[in-house]
Amino acid sequence: MLWTTHLLVAGAFVALTLATVVPKCGKHEFFTPCAGCYVRDDNGDCIPKDECNIQCPEGERFSNCGGCDGSCDMPIVPCTANCKPGSCICDYGFVRGVNGSCVHLNDCKFESNPCLTAQCENNEVCLVEPLVCKKEPCPKVAKCVERSCLNKAF
Repeated sequence: MLWTTHLLVAGAFVALTLATVVPKCGKHEFFTPCAGCYVRDDNGDCIPKDECNIQCPEGERFSNCGGCDGSCDMPIVPCTANCKPGSCICDYGFVRGVNGSCVHLNDCKFESNPCLTAQCENNEVCLVEPLVCKKEPCPKVAKCVERSCLNKAF
């Protein structure tokens, strides 16, 4: 199925003809759509969605509507209708970790609070500082600070 849209390019409308984006077992590619609740397999044949053989990493499962993974800081995320179709999501009891993989909720205390494993000196206290990163959730780091520095203005 082809469709035409118009884009405004350099002050003029240009006609752009596009193929339909069709679900293909966890991916979206340009194909003629399958009828009903069918998707294209790796051979390009139409098969039922539930026959897609998608391998997800450990701690993840395939979902027809994903993109609402929680994190250690926010394990339960309210989902909107704008989901990512056909993707791997964190399995039940797991959340998306700072490195992008799914971690068990029991392991979150160390990921969300690095001070639990930090080794500060006797005259120091541990502070958690978030790192600036391009993709959320950003990792946090432990910073050991002298106790006397906490009362000083910076």
